[in-house]
Amino acid sequence: MPRIRPVTDLEHYDDVLRDAERERVFFTREGRGAFVLLSQEEFDEMDRAREFAFLVARLNAVKERCDREGWIAAETVKQRLGW
Repeated sequence: MPRIRPVTDLEHYDDVLRDAERERVFFTREGRGAFVLLSQEEFDEMDRAREFAFLVARLNAVKERCDREGWIAAETVKQRLGW
């Protein structure tokens, strides 16, 4: 269950940071979502997942282009690179 706290709870930041070590803390302002506080570990994990999703999307775009325009044989690539 997510922690939901009003922004005014930031006055007690020690408690808030302790909560954020265990799980995300959602802050509200006037009854609406305003901010999210999460641990560095969780942020890094989310960032890696975002980067991975970006790379997969790029690879899919390249594959679609190659399917549409044609692939180059591996030997041709090696020859052009001088391998």
